[in-house]
Amino acid sequence: MARQIAFLLKPFLRAVIELIFYAPIWLTIGIYLLPSAQLPLWAALLVIVYCVPQFVFRSGKAIKNGYRILSVAILGILPVALLAALLPAQIDEWAWIACGLVGIAFVESSFRSLLHNWYNSFSTLIMLIMLFAAVGLQILKVITLAKLALFNSIFFALGIVACILFLYIHNERTVRDQQMIDNASTTIRRSVAMNRLYITIIALVVVGIALIRSVQEKLEQWLKQLYQWLLGWLSREPAAEQQPVEQPQQPQFDLGELEEASEPSRFWLVLEQILKWLAIAFIVVAVLVAIYYIVTKLIPLLLKLIHRMLNRRALLKQSGEGYTDEIEGIIPQKNKHKRKRVRGLARPSLKQWSKLSSREKVKALYVLALSFGLKQGEPIAASKTAQENLKLLMKDQPTTEIYNELLHSYNEIRYGNVEPDAQHVEGLRHKVEEQKN
Repeated sequence: MARQIAFLLKPFLRAVIELIFYAPIWLTIGIYLLPSAQLPLWAALLVIVYCVPQFVFRSGKAIKNGYRILSVAILGILPVALLAALLPAQIDEWAWIACGLVGIAFVESSFRSLLHNWYNSFSTLIMLIMLFAAVGLQILKVITLAKLALFNSIFFALGIVACILFLYIHNERTVRDQQMIDNASTTIRRSVAMNRLYITIIALVVVGIALIRSVQEKLEQWLKQLYQWLLGWLSREPAAEQQPVEQPQQPQFDLGELEEASEPSRFWLVLEQILKWLAIAFIVVAVLVAIYYIVTKLIPLLLKLIHRMLNRRALLKQSGEGYTDEIEGIIPQKNKHKRKRVRGLARPSLKQWSKLSSREKVKALYVLALSFGLKQGEPIAASKTAQENLKLLMKDQPTTEIYNELLHSYNEIRYGNVEPDAQHVEGLRHKVEEQKN
């Protein structure tokens, strides 16, 4: 029962979340091209067409490309077609085109989540871009898009909800990656609980500020109306009949012809132009200095913050406790990222061996010993120290002596910065190779 409820609610919640983040796009188009009363209906239709592929298809891998493109086109145009059927006289060609493209993009996002998983299709980068778009829209609203000012409260509320959802979603995704590494760690569980608590506190503070601001605006509006009413009441005169009073005829004086004011001299005109251009130059320089400060100071800090938020692996690297030894290897650096652990390492050829230094030869022997152990099924792991790994290979007295000697040489070159003797390394090589045979 719980799984069925989760199956029904998950697509709906994802559709609502994406609708909130994409509000700067679809809501702006709807405000300019659709009647205001039909905006809630259009939003509901977008949520419905998003959920249809989620309920029909369990996985996107079985969907053919042609069938997917046809489904996206039909479902994407369906919302604006229904609106046109209800209001045939108020939906023009531009509304058909713009609203149809919005619907197609929204349905394609649903199919993309089936193909690539919602965590990848609706990534953290997309959420950040839409948050910055919401901020930029507030600036455009003041400059050019004046009609959006009528819906300022809606944009403000959706922006706050989007910020809170971004914090929660990013935290849960990061925690999910950490739990895949070590679910039983008490440190991770504690950090999960603390992160959720901090985000909840931040969300409550933001919502409280928003509510207080709305109450403050209503209070200011009420006080302003009360003040205007009081001024009107105080300035009101009693409605008494006023007797017409004859105005005495003013005496006429011959003032002669009035002289027109003379224009300022050339000096003052030139001085006015100089001061005006100096003021303009000062404003331009101040703007350029502000832009330079923003570009050189704030943008690198912002990029660094975004990089830290997007780089989840940095958190995973810092979550380990204690020291973790590395498994040395002579694999080329470009191929190291393809292997998560040492498995089946090939024996270095004589040509490779001759090019290695004595320190590198000891590391290569250590790798060869680990490869022998992996082929024998020993639980060699990168999380173990060199002593723990080699101890798994010590089966009898001869192997114990050989691997103790190898361990001593390895620790000297790795931690003691000691250059080993070349003849000793060659002898150690023959002993290690004998263990394979």
